[in-house]
Amino acid sequence: MSCSNVFVNEVVTFFGNNSYARLADSFSPFTDFQLELSFRTPERSKADCNGLLVYIGSRNFRDHLAVNLDAGRLQLMFDNGEGSIAVEYNRLGVDFCNGNWYRVEVIKTGTVGHLVVNGTDIEMSSSSLTTYLTVDSTEPLYIGGIPSDVAAAYQLRAPYAPFSGCIRNLMLYRDGQIQEALISSSSEQVGVSLNNCSL
Repeated sequence: MSCSNVFVNEVVTFFGNNSYARLADSFSPFTDFQLELSFRTPERSKADCNGLLVYIGSRNFRDHLAVNLDAGRLQLMFDNGEGSIAVEYNRLGVDFCNGNWYRVEVIKTGTVGHLVVNGTDIEMSSSSLTTYLTVDSTEPLYIGGIPSDVAAAYQLRAPYAPFSGCIRNLMLYRDGQIQEALISSSSEQVGVSLNNCSL
């Protein structure tokens, strides 16, 4: 399946406890990458607000890209092969774990990353002195978490909790081409409920 542009026009609930969906069997962000999604979590304290929204990794290299909630902070983390680059949205007063929907746009251009929340705020960007510009991966694209055996194979440098909450209207852009792919027709789903947000 070609995944130059992937659009998920549905609502999916992830129940934590090692839940995940393998949306694409092979995907690479390469140099430039843009992602949009909406997510909602149950109401909870920031300390308990953790979960992996999107992950693309590599078995052979350190390259990866992750969108993650960590103690209520929204993070974009990626590694082009010479060191991790992190962007964090942690604006005072923003609570991602209050039961509301949030629309997030993630942009990676070479060694620079941006986070945009609800269409208006660019919180920060982060860059690195690395000369590597691409995330090299031909591995699957995971939504909501990753299988434990895959995490072990990728030798993840950060522990990622599975996401508990809802994701809707996910769009992954690359090269301006359009291709649809639904989690309901993905090759593997564990611990998810399709076409509803049942928090």
